[in-house]
Amino acid sequence: MRKIGYIVLVIAVLGLFSPGVSANHYFVHSGYDHPAEGSPVYPPQPVSFWDLPPLWIIILQFACLPAEIFAVMKWWAFLGINRVSGGGNVFENDTRQKIYECIRKNPGIHLRGIVKETNVSLGTLRYHINQLCKNHNLAILEGGKGHTHYFENSGTYSVSQQNVLKHMRNATTRNILEVLAANPSATRKDIAESLGIAGSTITWHMKRLEEDGVIAIRNEGRFVQYHISESAVVAMAKTRHPTSV
Repeated sequence: MRKIGYIVLVIAVLGLFSPGVSANHYFVHSGYDHPAEGSPVYPPQPVSFWDLPPLWIIILQFACLPAEIFAVMKWWAFLGINRVSGGGNVFENDTRQKIYECIRKNPGIHLRGIVKETNVSLGTLRYHINQLCKNHNLAILEGGKGHTHYFENSGTYSVSQQNVLKHMRNATTRNILEVLAANPSATRKDIAESLGIAGSTITWHMKRLEEDGVIAIRNEGRFVQYHISESAVVAMAKTRHPTSV
């Protein structure tokens, strides 16, 4: 489309400067130099430049410029604005680079965790996070308690793996997942004895994990067994253990 825009723009400019629409000299002659017998004779009247037809031709040419020209102009303007705003050099800012590296090394981290890891104020952090999101450098996953979890947007983690890493930000949930990874088909009693926590607490965490597809729950007689998903095991193996922040 840009090529078409260039061609049309050149044609339009050449048309504006063609001899046919030049407004240098015009002469108007009376049409009644030899009036018919009995016809009234009118003296010639001067015509102002603004009444000349070529002016309207020029106006119409501008009014009828094709959309391709405006598309090309818009594209040029976008490139200029993008360069001035630094859209193509998002990592030239040291603080922004530090924030991105923190997210890359701590997948699933949320704002409070980034503040703790980087010592960047919340207001400044929100600004740089917004710039990274606008430049499509980050992937976002909404979590519980109003938390938004951030990941590098490089295809490193699938959505299911992002859900796993989101839950691993919680120390108790992370410990439960580690027990399940080491002991497939563990029951609530097995996990409670291994971690020393109440069965009701395990049930609450398991419900959240099941809702996000991280685990599956199966009833085996009087016992309930928990099975961790393959994507959860892969996600846990791909990253170091995130701290609870």
